[in-house]
Amino acid sequence: MKQIKGNRISIRYKLLGNFAIFIICTVLFMWLFQIIFLDDFYKLTKVNEIESTADLIIRNIENEELDELLSTLAQNRQICMRIIDTKRGTTVDVDASIQDCLIHKGTVISSAKYYELALENNGTYLDIIDVKNVVPPNFIGRWEAPTDNQTMIYSKVVTTDNTELLLLLNTSISPVDATVNTLKIQLQVLSVLLVLLGSILAFLMYNSISRPIMKINEQAKKLALGNYTVDFQREGYKEVSELADTLSYASTELSKVEKLRQELIANISHDLRTPLTMIGGYAEAMRDLPGENTAENCQIIIDEVNRLNVLVSDVLDISKLQSGNQQLELEEYDLTESILNTLERFNKFVSRDGYTIDFKYQEHVYIKADELRISQVIYNLINNALTYTGEDKYILINQLVIGEYVRIEVIDHGIGISQENLMYIWDRYYKANDPHRRAVNGTGLGLSIVKNILELHNTYEENTARYGVESMEGEGSTFYFEYRILDMN
Repeated sequence: MKQIKGNRISIRYKLLGNFAIFIICTVLFMWLFQIIFLDDFYKLTKVNEIESTADLIIRNIENEELDELLSTLAQNRQICMRIIDTKRGTTVDVDASIQDCLIHKGTVISSAKYYELALENNGTYLDIIDVKNVVPPNFIGRWEAPTDNQTMIYSKVVTTDNTELLLLLNTSISPVDATVNTLKIQLQVLSVLLVLLGSILAFLMYNSISRPIMKINEQAKKLALGNYTVDFQREGYKEVSELADTLSYASTELSKVEKLRQELIANISHDLRTPLTMIGGYAEAMRDLPGENTAENCQIIIDEVNRLNVLVSDVLDISKLQSGNQQLELEEYDLTESILNTLERFNKFVSRDGYTIDFKYQEHVYIKADELRISQVIYNLINNALTYTGEDKYILINQLVIGEYVRIEVIDHGIGISQENLMYIWDRYYKANDPHRRAVNGTGLGLSIVKNILELHNTYEENTARYGVESMEGEGSTFYFEYRILDMN
């Protein structure tokens, strides 16, 4: 078997590579968010907290329970507050006793300064100050800040119906160095654990995905070599099991096709050998024996040649239909008249063998189709009925008009078809097993040709043609097809 080579990577290495990329990205993002950008995220959180606090105070500025609200917010969020009435000069203070508060520890900050800054910035100003750079007023000497903390001052000018207020909020920003150092140690340990866990998971997934696929691949190679008895084992994940089921089904169907192909070759070989033997025998007799050059012997040779012609035509027709190379020549014609002409040709050959074919119809029906191909459909259905008809040797053809469709039924009184075989009768090469086996020559292609011709008509116009069979064992069979009637008005 030819091996296809290319730049392909085993699923094992794909899994390991994908897990490695996942672990690297996970560790990288954890270091970025928890180490490098931790201080930025922390400050952003504090900014959002102080802004939301300011908005909550503004919404409740005229609430009678404002003092209680301010006290609760100050304690829960560790924010010092000062509300200044800029016109009256009155002040409301709430001290959360946070470290390095610049609002309540002396006059370190200027309310007027932040009032002006807020007005210059559309009524809101946010300032982050290093505490170590803040020197108390009137201090003489070298100032050493007690901490390395930063403090955040948020100022907002609020205008109400009665007055104008300056809202000052102050909260402390603690250093995150100690936290970062702790997180670094944790991330180092976590990175090692992630590598180990990722490797274990990759190995487990390799066992549950890659190995079953590799087994299926090996079995599929056997299938490609023609071993249709191979069994694809169901294991691993659902998708892998479904793949095994699909390949098992394909193996079963291929074995059926192979069996049908072998039967076809055997049937064709037999059907070719018989007429060829007869043609050769009668031709030699006519050449070598006096008085054997008769019209009857010539007719036998002609009949056998016709049998060969039908056999070869069936094989060529199914090949064209299956390959899609067959083109239709659609025309408007009288379907009823076409059936009558077909029956006239049939009756010349079957009447001498005791067969009777009746055609019942009430009116002539016109359709738009390929007349030659539809005649072939009718011919094959009648020929199939003649092959399987019962001892009465009677075939009935019904033409029924149902709505916008005409239904052509070909009914025989044979032994019928079992329900388990009904689904296969339209397959090419199919011949049912005993007791429903052909008693005369045939390739098993007739009904497959019927199917392909009608479905080919549907490619020109959807739902133009339909076909089917109704049969019960011991009660005969009714093969039919339906075709859309041509509106002649």
